[in-house]
Order: sequence, then C-alpha cells, then structure tokens
Amino acid sequence: MTKLGSLFPEEVQPAKGAGKPATKGAAAAMQAGDGKRTFVSEFVPGQEIEGVYLVQEASMRAAKNGSKYVQASFCDRTGNVPVRHWDATEKDFESYKSGAYIRVRGRIETYQGRQQMIAF
Repeated sequence: MTKLGSLFPEEVQPAKGAGKPATKGAAAAMQAGDGKRTFVSEFVPGQEIEGVYLVQEASMRAAKNGSKYVQASFCDRTGNVPVRHWDATEKDFESYKSGAYIRVRGRIETYQGRQQMIAF
C-alpha cells in the first residue's frame, strides 16, 4: 500500500491535525514568495503564479507558426483556468497528465475577455 506522503508533494499533504475543517489560511499550500496558496478564483491578470494544481485535461497542439504548445485546464476547489504552455516539447507535455497534480509557474493573462495562465 502506498502512503499519502509518497503520492503528493509536501505542500499538498494534509496538515497535522487534519480531519478538522480547514480555514482558507490553514489550507494554504506553499507558493512562491509569500508562502500563501493562490486559488484559481483569486487569480488577477498580470499576476505571476507558482503552485500545485490538478490537471483536468491536456493536449499537444500545433500553433499557426508550426511550433507546438500544450493546451490544458487546471483546477482547484474554487474553479478552473485554461492554460497554455508555448513552445512545448514532448517532455513538457508528459508532465501534464490528466488527473495528476503538477507544480507550475506561470502568468495570468486575459484573452478574449477570459483569464488564462501562460505556463513557463
């Protein structure tokens, strides 16, 4: 049997004393800079994000210029966000497994009136 600690990165493992309802602050996972998790519903255009998110779906696509990119969707308990990883390699794509958690760095942008994440 696999232990929980081996399945999830340290920052998404249950806190000691888990089992009690967590407050927004107590449920926070490690983020770049301030140590606070940023939920999808809190994304703001221009914001840089680093965190762990669930991959809902992902596919490799070809851009108009012929380069490849990953088109994906990430989610957490507050919502989901479309994701683009431009100039992606097959190795990049392998890390976007549907149903798996991924640590990602990116920037939030607005495209056609909706937010999306551009992954680095």
